[in-house]
Amino acid sequence: MFRKSALVLTVIMALTGVMAACSKGSGNGEGAGTGSSQPPAETSSSSASPVSETGKFDPPVKITTARPVASDVVYKEGEDTKNNVHIQWAKDKLGIDIDYIWTVGTYDAYHNKIKLALASNEPLPDVFIVEDAQLAKQVMESGRVMDISEAYDAYASERMKQMYADNPTAWQSVSTDGRKFGIPILQTGAGEDPILWIRQDWLDKLNLQAPTTIEELEAVMDAFVNQDPDGNNKKDTAGIALTLRDGFNSWVDGKFVFGAYSKDGVLPKYWHENAEGRLEYGSIHPDMKQGLAKFREWYTKGYLFEDAGAADLFAAFEKFNQGKVGIIAGPYWMGDWPLPDVFKNVPGSVIKPYPLPRGPEGVHAPGERLVKSRMFFNKDFQHMDAFFKYYDETLGYWYNDENSDFKYGFAEGYDYVLENGEAVYDPEKLPNGYINAGKYMLSWNPPNVPFVELNVYKDLATGKPAESYLEKKLAGLPPLKVEGGAVLANDLDKSVHDKFVGAPTKTMESKGVMLDKLENETFVKIVYGRLPLDDFEKFVANWKASGGDQITEEVNEWYQSVK
Repeated sequence: MFRKSALVLTVIMALTGVMAACSKGSGNGEGAGTGSSQPPAETSSSSASPVSETGKFDPPVKITTARPVASDVVYKEGEDTKNNVHIQWAKDKLGIDIDYIWTVGTYDAYHNKIKLALASNEPLPDVFIVEDAQLAKQVMESGRVMDISEAYDAYASERMKQMYADNPTAWQSVSTDGRKFGIPILQTGAGEDPILWIRQDWLDKLNLQAPTTIEELEAVMDAFVNQDPDGNNKKDTAGIALTLRDGFNSWVDGKFVFGAYSKDGVLPKYWHENAEGRLEYGSIHPDMKQGLAKFREWYTKGYLFEDAGAADLFAAFEKFNQGKVGIIAGPYWMGDWPLPDVFKNVPGSVIKPYPLPRGPEGVHAPGERLVKSRMFFNKDFQHMDAFFKYYDETLGYWYNDENSDFKYGFAEGYDYVLENGEAVYDPEKLPNGYINAGKYMLSWNPPNVPFVELNVYKDLATGKPAESYLEKKLAGLPPLKVEGGAVLANDLDKSVHDKFVGAPTKTMESKGVMLDKLENETFVKIVYGRLPLDDFEKFVANWKASGGDQITEEVNEWYQSVK
């Protein structure tokens, strides 16, 4: 995953991610592990802090924390990490003094500092975030973070509890033996799920309709390759932009093609539950062979650009944005970034979002992980009540809460201004341009309530007037992003989710890199015709014998512990 600084009007950062670090282990998940060496739980011993008649904690409550301050965090002139509009809001509104005891410049440096604190028994902040799944496991096994189960029951708001009740698997990323050791920070719910983005002007020029099936998609790609859609009298265009460099482990990798030929929606790199209730690794499933055969056929016919096997996702973007490829499958927010660059590079170009095409087995799309980071609490922290009050306040953004200070946005003058009592999101009217003050929150990004954003896009696309605060905010986003979100919202039932969200297992740690290399090289060589398709069976046998069977047992030990 990669992060992108907010340069345009937007009040929601879907992946802001765009994003958190992506696992490259052999099927490695993004949550925390079973914690087999977990020491006795440290539970919260804090009692409710005194609150004044104004609702503020009195005396003020101090919460220490730490964070990376990378390029995606922008401050107004005169403000910084310890002195900014959000820090002041927490102090004035809640009586909470947020104190950053240290900061670093990169996310890698941040996680290294947490690792060092664990190894050397240095003090940990009261509240801190961990994105790396393996580090999260170490944190939980360290005995230095709190079992927050009782505090959650006592202090979490009803809407927060409902949010997690609606997404119960999120707790798997921070739980051991039924105990909660942190707060899973939820994603938008489908921020990486792909839709098709197609050069509509090419379709119109060649008198083609948008494809609804894989067969129709192939017909469109064939025309894009062979009928000179850019009109330069050269055969220099390809059908679809994607990256195979990491062996179908990117969110612009065309993974949906495998799902089109799998009755059970088995996808490469994903762990799926079989009929016996056990997890199996999708990349070794027999259904993979038909998907590989299809990609091999597409490569032979020139539908894929020549260096797709070596290109990263940015190279795939570049091929599309330079007008050399007519289709790319990727997230709905690509209508905001990076695809609009094609308008600058190719005057008169038009792109539109469309649903994924159906295959013989329907549509099975790779779904976003619900949790990519989690928030932990020092076992000596005494103010869980204050934290939960703070966290609930930040959720007000999503609930059209009339009493929320975030009902319009994250800070007046940063991402909106008020004119005659109405919020205006035009960056031209913001004194310093758009600044995402939600980045200043303890969660590093505004907390998400999954699927709320996408459902608003769906309503807006039907012509529903923007009436609520949230609808008005989202209606002001770039139209292609809203349209893409609506397309995706209508197909959320097609998403397939990785069932393994644990930390890398012991054998993954020792053999995962080797197995990943074996898989990636085999798949790309089959697609390029450098290995026969039947070598897939050889790969499966080699994967299983080289540690894959042991990994499968370890994954299922974890799965049984969290089910």
